[in-house]
Parts: sequence; structure tokens; C-alpha cells
Amino acid sequence: MEPFFIVISGTSGSGKTTLCKKLATLLGNDSVCLSFDEYFAASEFNLIIWYTNGANPDEVKNAQLLEDLHSLRTGKNIKNITTGETIKPSAYILLDEPFGRGRYKTENLIDFSVHLELPLEVSLARRILRHFDPSVSIDYQVKSANDYLTAYLKHNLRDFYVAVNAIALEDCDVSLDGMKSTDELALEVVGLLSEIKGGKENGHSLY
Repeated sequence: MEPFFIVISGTSGSGKTTLCKKLATLLGNDSVCLSFDEYFAASEFNLIIWYTNGANPDEVKNAQLLEDLHSLRTGKNIKNITTGETIKPSAYILLDEPFGRGRYKTENLIDFSVHLELPLEVSLARRILRHFDPSVSIDYQVKSANDYLTAYLKHNLRDFYVAVNAIALEDCDVSLDGMKSTDELALEVVGLLSEIKGGKENGHSLY
């Protein structure tokens, strides 16, 4: 049986990863989560240069992520790119992906696309808070936040977020209010899945 692929999109700080994890909890052992950030953390892809050169989603490529998605679709195990842990195919594959379905139009991989929409200033505030990590020195925290805000204001990072948001919104199945709590959003998504799939997928309950 083929898994049901769900992609969660939104700007940095919108709560994509948190929502994916909550959904995985609700869906139980029949779900796994993959993250765009994990696959691109070690790549040399420059998002700002990509935006400056025209913001074509087809140019945002990561061969390993695409290979892993196809492997899961065809019932093959993959390795977590960060931990090396084996990930087995499940009934539900949850992907935290800022571009939503935008990078997979020709791949026919995504079954359901959810976009989290919220004001950019809220995303920015959440994103800044991440830099204040008590496990690192105060000097590092301040430098990290300063570098991020400099990129946001002077190096097109804000415009990059706007462009990616537009790509994700264009082909999403539903846009949800990202100001809601994670619990509210997760229950809303599960409710939508129940409507789409009649409450079951191949004999697996959605709860």
C-alpha cells in the first residue's frame, strides 16, 4: 500500500515542525516525519541567491530528499539524514517543507498540502527567540540574533520569505490560521483528513 503524503508549509517560525510532530502523535505509529531543514542544513544551497536569480522553485533541489520520498512511496526503508536511524514506510508521511507542493508538481508525491498563514512579524518574533538558547554563551546568542536580523533587513531574507509563501499558497489544499495553537491546528488537519479519506485509509484509523 502506498503511504499518504502530507506536507506542512509556512515561513520560518510559523510552527511547521511543531505541527508535524503533533500530527505524528495523533496519527500514532502509522506516521513518520521528515524535515526540509535537516536535508538542506549541510548543503551549499544559498536561498538569498536563489531569490535574487528569480525564485524558481524547480531550482531548489536536494537529490537525497527526493530519493528518500520516492523510496518511502515504493515501500523501501530510508536512513534519517541526521541520526542514521532507520525510517520505515508508514501509512502517513509528514513533510515539513516551506515550499509546500511547489517543488513537487511534476513528481506527484504530495497527497495533501497544508499551509500555515500568519503575519510576518509574528514569524519573525518567534524566529528571533530561537537565537536566545541558554545552552550557548550570551555573546553567541547576541551575534546569532544580530546576523539573522541583518540578513532579514539588508539581504533580502524578508523578500525570500514572501516569495516562498506565495509559492506554497498557490498550490496548497488548505491555508490555516497559524495564530491558533498547535493542538487546534493538529485537530483541524486530522478533521480534514477524516473528511477526505472517510475517516480511514487502508484500514488504519486516523486516531
